[in-house]
Amino acid sequence: MTRKRHRISEKQQQLATPTKASEPRGRWKTGVFAVAIFLLVLVVGVVSYQIGKMPPQPQPSPLPSRSEKPSEKREEGSGEEFVPSILKGLKMSNVVEDDRHFKYEALPLQTKRKSNAKVYIIENFLSDIECEALIRLHHKHSSDKSIPSPLFCFDSVQTLQIHLNEAAIKYRATNADFTTGTYCLNASFSERIKPIIKWSSSTAFYPGEMRFTNILDERIYKTTGLKPENGGKYQLTSYAKEIGYKMHTDCTLGPEKRDRYATILVYLRDVERGGETVFPELGISVQPVKGRALVWNSMDSEGNCDPTTIHKAKRVESGHKIILQRWYYYMNFPALGRRPPPPPNHLPPRLPNQPLVQCDTNDSGSCRWYDEWGYIHISDYRHLADTGKI
Repeated sequence: MTRKRHRISEKQQQLATPTKASEPRGRWKTGVFAVAIFLLVLVVGVVSYQIGKMPPQPQPSPLPSRSEKPSEKREEGSGEEFVPSILKGLKMSNVVEDDRHFKYEALPLQTKRKSNAKVYIIENFLSDIECEALIRLHHKHSSDKSIPSPLFCFDSVQTLQIHLNEAAIKYRATNADFTTGTYCLNASFSERIKPIIKWSSSTAFYPGEMRFTNILDERIYKTTGLKPENGGKYQLTSYAKEIGYKMHTDCTLGPEKRDRYATILVYLRDVERGGETVFPELGISVQPVKGRALVWNSMDSEGNCDPTTIHKAKRVESGHKIILQRWYYYMNFPALGRRPPPPPNHLPPRLPNQPLVQCDTNDSGSCRWYDEWGYIHISDYRHLADTGKI
């Protein structure tokens, strides 16, 4: 920048140097013109310098990977280095915070099977004010009338066929029903099956997107020992009457260590009847009570998924169930806890802010409405995930 200013100064001196034929008035005009040129070039130079200082914007990757090297920066230009972290266990503690007492209770396991699971509850983990604020945040997104009707995506054509059969729709589904490169139906087919599918609704917010996440991170860490750097996104999920979620484990059986080690689930309102979280292998059933936190580990200290942690959300019989949930991973990875860029707009073709309903394997999952798009519905990404390449 100094060298550029020096050249400008020299040019200004040349323009301002009077010739023998110059009149005083001509010298004055020449001087003003030179000063104007100097200021214009100076401004352009300063703006260029400021733009050069701006960090480069990250480019969306069509198929993001979780397998970046540990030495990579988490976000280009952020200066923040990724630090590997492993969770080996829950470390429950009774905590006092601003005259509020958080006392945990261990729930006894009623099983003859060998299990590494530990299940706890903490009453009044969230206050009434905190619960109501989170409910409003959820409804603001999930009940927005300006949001387009969702597109429906499935984990397989078999799952789509099961839903059609259950609704007594005589139609033979094939992979050709999905839009190119995805497991999603187009807008017209989605509208056709919308009346026959029931789903829960989930909205997400990420660490750092609002100040309350810092409070949650710290409170969860102090009471459970679950480290913020191993935490994923926060999810707000609502279940209307007759909606539940089928049997599943939060972790996946297999060698993958970047998996859900533990879960914290907080009920944001009482449910009149139904909606319990049930662990049939452990003999545990937990009733939704406003502010109550439910905490459990799904993996052992070596990062192996424990099948005895299989659980379900029973159907709501009366009332409306809303929860806050966050998963904590045994082994963290650079993209964990960061809002991912959306997939390309043609995978599948969709409107701005259009949500999706993702239907998982019929016997171990359910359908859920999401306000953000991931990548699992993309054929190429699914293939890479299934073959262990991401």
